[in-house]
Formats: sequence, C-alpha cells, structure tokens
Amino acid sequence: MVIDWHVHAGEAEFFERYPKYVDTFRKFWEPFIRLYHIDMYKMMNQPLDAKLAMLAQAGVDRAVFIGLDLTPDFDFKIPIEYLAELQRKHPDKITAFPALNPKKGLEAALADIEEMAAQGIKGFKAFPCFWGDPSDRQYYPLWERAVDKGLIAMFHMGSQIAPGARLKWCNPILLDDVAMDFPERVLRHGRASAQLALR
Repeated sequence: MVIDWHVHAGEAEFFERYPKYVDTFRKFWEPFIRLYHIDMYKMMNQPLDAKLAMLAQAGVDRAVFIGLDLTPDFDFKIPIEYLAELQRKHPDKITAFPALNPKKGLEAALADIEEMAAQGIKGFKAFPCFWGDPSDRQYYPLWERAVDKGLIAMFHMGSQIAPGARLKWCNPILLDDVAMDFPERVLRHGRASAQLALR
C-alpha cells in the first residue's frame, strides 16, 4: 500500500462552500507566490475528483488530507466537519487529519480533539511554528487528551515562510520531551491507531 501522508485539503468544493475564506487564504500564501512562484490557491482550487485522480495516477492508494486553522491571526480554517465528510465519502481513499490549533485557546483545542474523536477522525496536524514550543507544559493537556482518544499527532517541524511562523518552534528536538513523557501511551495506542489510519 502506498500512502501519501501530506495532502493539503482545500478543494474547489471547499472554496465554493466557504467563499469568505478565499481572500484570506490567498493573502496568507502570498510569500509562496512572491518567492517561489507557486500559487497555492490555484494549485489547490480543483475538484476533489481531479485530486483523487491525480493521486491514483501517481500510484497512491490512500492519502491523509490535512487541515489548516490560522485563527486568530487569520480568518481561515478548514472545519473538522468538512474533513470528516471527505473521509466518510471516500473511506477507502481519504484519512482526515484536521489542524489542532491551541493559539485560539487551550479549551477550544481540547474541544476540537473531542470533536475529532466523535467524528471518527484518526489524528490531527499540529503547526507549532505558529503557536510555540510543543514541549511547553501548558500544551501537555492536549497530548494527554489526544493519546487518551487514540489519536495520531502529526507535527510540522521544518522550514516555514508563511506569515507569523517561527523557525525556533520547528526544531524536531522539541518533540523529544513530548515523546519521552508519554511512553506507555505511545506504545499502547500508537500501533493500533496507525493501523486504523491505514484502513
């Protein structure tokens, strides 16, 4: 089985359903146009069927569609329910990983984890580059709740030129404490969760 673990959600159907996000989305990705000549909106604004066909042509059996939540800095988010709907409509092709964003408040992020679990979501994508050191103990309730729900955590750790991003929060060593401080849960839940995500 070939799995693409990093496919950004945000199809033509998404922008048709949430047209208020178009301008904000284009503004957020402007550095990629200016520096790399990559128009993220043009690249992503295609029908879901076309995206799935492109993945199939590349030999991909399943794709993890990741979300983005830029609040409160930018009025943009891909709602959990939208990603859950993609997964329900294409259970053999799509695994949904919404964004987890504690910058909008810890309680709101904990509520998002609860919603993800209730919607049958297998995991989430976290972007520490926008909100801080993931090993900071203030965020530990998130990782505790996530492992209790059996969710897989995917972290963006690497370069990022988007507005507001900080490289100092993208150092992979920052995840060492998180992994070491949850060893039993990682061993107990991680393997089963990974197998579920692949189905």
